[in-house]
Amino acid sequence: MNQGARDLVYILSAAEISGLESIVAPPYRSGWTLELSEPPWPAELSLLYEVPRVFYGHREQVGKPIAEPGG
Repeated sequence: MNQGARDLVYILSAAEISGLESIVAPPYRSGWTLELSEPPWPAELSLLYEVPRVFYGHREQVGKPIAEPGG
């Protein structure tokens, strides 16, 4: 194995997930989820936020975007 490389266990699930990313974004729907056993970035990488382990597939817009005032 390449130095610095490591093995990650993953689970790819075909399941519909829906939700909102923010209060101004339209709802989304995704057809699959990828969950990793640990974050894919190097452990020594210092970030200001929690590193995700769950990723969602292609997001399909469910509703229309919220129009901006005057637009």
